Amino acid sequence: MSDNLETEEPVMEFEFSEESLEVIPDVEEIEVDMSFGANLAPLLEDNVLRDIGSARQDALQNFKNGRQEWEEKIKLGVQWLGLNTDGAGNADVEGACTAVHPLLIENVVKFQAKAIQELWPAKGPVRTKIRGYVDVPREQAAARVRTYMNYQLTEQIPGFYNDLERNLFRVGFMGVGIRKVGWNGVTDVPDPTIVYVENFYTDPASAHLRDAEEYIEIMELSVRKMDNLVASGTFLPAAENDEEETLDTNEITDAIAKAQGFDMSLERKGYSVGESHCYLDMNGDDPLLPDGGYAPYIVHFNSKTGSVYSIKRNWREADPARQKRQWYTVDQFIPAFGFYALGYVHLIGDLAASTTAALRALVDAGQYANWQAGFKSQDAKFSDTDTPLGFGEWRDVNLSPEELSKAFFPLPAKEPSQTLFNLMKFMVDSGQKFADATDEVAQNSTNYGPVGTTLALLEASQRFYSSIHKRLHHSQGEFLKQIGELNYENLPDLVNFVVGSENEYVRREDFDPMAVDVIPASDPNALTESQRVAKAQIELQTAQQFPQLHDIREVLRRFYFAMGTENVDKILIDPEAKAISADPLTEVQAAMSGKPIKAQLGQNHAAHIAVKTAFLQAPQMQGTNDPTIAVGQQLLSANIAEHKVLMFIAQAMQMAQQMGMPIEDENVQAQIATQLVQISAQSNPQQQQANIEQQMMQLQAAELEMAGQRIQSQDTREAAKIALKNRELDLKETGMLLDAQQKQKQNQIAASGKILDNSAKLADIQAKQLAERANNPPT
Repeated sequence: MSDNLETEEPVMEFEFSEESLEVIPDVEEIEVDMSFGANLAPLLEDNVLRDIGSARQDALQNFKNGRQEWEEKIKLGVQWLGLNTDGAGNADVEGACTAVHPLLIENVVKFQAKAIQELWPAKGPVRTKIRGYVDVPREQAAARVRTYMNYQLTEQIPGFYNDLERNLFRVGFMGVGIRKVGWNGVTDVPDPTIVYVENFYTDPASAHLRDAEEYIEIMELSVRKMDNLVASGTFLPAAENDEEETLDTNEITDAIAKAQGFDMSLERKGYSVGESHCYLDMNGDDPLLPDGGYAPYIVHFNSKTGSVYSIKRNWREADPARQKRQWYTVDQFIPAFGFYALGYVHLIGDLAASTTAALRALVDAGQYANWQAGFKSQDAKFSDTDTPLGFGEWRDVNLSPEELSKAFFPLPAKEPSQTLFNLMKFMVDSGQKFADATDEVAQNSTNYGPVGTTLALLEASQRFYSSIHKRLHHSQGEFLKQIGELNYENLPDLVNFVVGSENEYVRREDFDPMAVDVIPASDPNALTESQRVAKAQIELQTAQQFPQLHDIREVLRRFYFAMGTENVDKILIDPEAKAISADPLTEVQAAMSGKPIKAQLGQNHAAHIAVKTAFLQAPQMQGTNDPTIAVGQQLLSANIAEHKVLMFIAQAMQMAQQMGMPIEDENVQAQIATQLVQISAQSNPQQQQANIEQQMMQLQAAELEMAGQRIQSQDTREAAKIALKNRELDLKETGMLLDAQQKQKQNQIAASGKILDNSAKLADIQAKQLAERANNPPT
């Protein structure tokens, strides 16, 4: 055999048939979203997702176990609201009273009415404040933000007001209300919602959500919503064991539904999905954190199976510190021991239950007293059934009166107790006084007391609600700020919209949180509209007393705003935009009409000063009390001062131009000022001569005045002598008249004496005649 043997490869034959032929398709490349807000769940292994979902389930169960007694308190409180009395009261006695005293729900509704009035004024819930320096572009941007956000919350999101009212009811009742913000990618508007606290779980010891390690919201998603989330790539497809199932309601939701007369036992299909805001260590599976480490994430998972649907980063993309972003706002009634604040159900709930018990006892006692009950003998035969007697009804019996009285034994019953009634009244008054003392002050006050005393009492009674209102104002500010940030991140660069009959627009950059703050329209220092108006009136009166220290236009704008006046800027005159600059006579006419005038460089300042000064010194302008003329005089005086300033500036600028030096240089300004002073001191000779002649004329006038005074003094002395002589003649004439009157009186007295003497003599004669007749009677 040769060493170079050629070996032949064996020939292999294959037979294919259509049945055995298998075509392997090309491997489909799956695109993974690597953007900052993408779902990170597709990047993780199944076992990692299972561990994350299981940890979320354990945390949820721990949170549930930690608040069981709190839930029992809320369920009892729902019964004390008295919305549905079915099964309540003394259920063992048919017809017993089941009424619930409205102490609890009355105060909850009062709080809701007060709070919504303050948080949602007529002009909308949003105001703005400029951060940092203020200029015209920033003021315009702040005005656009305020107008657009009020338009958003009142028109684009019509359910926002109703959600706010429902949330306030829960705040007053349970002590906690939760609101959540989001962005609707379909309509490109914010999507704020309320989250029922019974569906929100966190560590009870956490004082604030920003300090909590984890909090979980339980959402019920219908099949349609779940399919939409999966189709949009927001969620991973549901696992095989996550198929739609019957949704279970928690005990608080079931109690609230029963109180309103609803049956929650009906079968409802869907998915129970938890949204957990927590810190995770992805161990390098997050491309932005290749070295691992804890960071804030949002995890959506099935609360029953633990399957994870989504994991997203929960910090701002430009934040190197990776601080947790807040999407929830918590409204608290009375913060006390942790996250779950105190509401009226905790403060006066037991008092409401005791009041209800007393009310039912009083009503039942009255019913027993009117419709007695007792025992009857079995031998008593009636012609009818045992139905109660009707009003005015007489029923036949087969018993004699004696037998009838022996057949029945009524139980002793008393009238409603006055002591129990007083106790119930005391409990009601105590609850009302604690919950809201304003009504009590108004009821007990007299209509003739001092106004200041009544206002002081009302202010003192509102301190309890004032602290609550400040907390609501703060949380409302956090919520509105979150909506403003979403607008800044998601709105188009320019948005056009219509408010009423006005075409408006806003730019996305207007919402820059470093330039404009979005704040609530409520005032934390004034609880009622009357307080705001009174405060504005005091500001206006103070500004009128010291107008030189206040911007009157701004004070008036605040006063109109407190009064609720719309379009204030259309009422007030803008002095800068509409000031008139024209010839002197035109400006005089405008100023006397109350229109603002303004001096400008380039005008003939000397002519303006001369004409306006002559007008103010004219005789027809002196001694008038017309307020319109007074306003015009003030405008002209201020304008003359402006022209004097501008004339000095124009002279300085002209001299600087002649000297060829920059007027902005302080040294040049000092030289020009020195030269202007010297020019003023060295007036022209004609002016000096005029001054000398004027002084001579003043001296001559003084001499003439002194001579006139001397002449006037001599004339005065002569007039005094003549007056003395005339006085002496008057005195003599008066003395003569007095002497004549004295003599006349003496003559009258003498004549009267003679008449009396004659009368006495005649009387004596008549007496003698009568005596003689008596002694010698006729025979």
